[in-house]
Amino acid sequence: MFFIQRFKGKVLFNVPMSEYTSIKIGGPADVMAFPQDEGDLKDILAFAEAKSFPFYILGGGTNLLVRDGGIRSIVINMSEGFKDIVWEDGTNASVGAGVRLSELLFQCRERGLTGFEFASGIPGTIGGAVMMNAGAYGGEMKDCVEGVEVIGKKGVKNFIPKKLIHLFRFS
Repeated sequence: MFFIQRFKGKVLFNVPMSEYTSIKIGGPADVMAFPQDEGDLKDILAFAEAKSFPFYILGGGTNLLVRDGGIRSIVINMSEGFKDIVWEDGTNASVGAGVRLSELLFQCRERGLTGFEFASGIPGTIGGAVMMNAGAYGGEMKDCVEGVEVIGKKGVKNFIPKKLIHLFRFS
């Protein structure tokens, strides 16, 4: 595997998915990779594309059901990397996919920001919440997101503005 030499994260094999889901069920994933940064993610995606291996992106694993037979592919687990929150000004932030909603909510509260209260009590990470447009109490992620930075199967990074997100299928 060509990416292992420079890969900063970890790679596990035959991983019980029950250890990575909030419901604690599911058979093993063939491979689980934990990228630490954008370079790691690009390497995993390039490897999967070159070998025609299927892959799935996993965040916090909340509300995820995995069959007893497991997952016959590479699971890219975003929960150990991509945890940066960079405040661009007093009110806007770039938030990594691995950031837990509770952490972002805490930082918003510390800054006196409102509008994200609906996320209180929603488990999981920003990546999963944006992907599924998580919401509660009349608020949704689409109300807070200006756009999404994605890295495609071939490792190319793009920014998708809010008005175009609905056109993309991320699975």
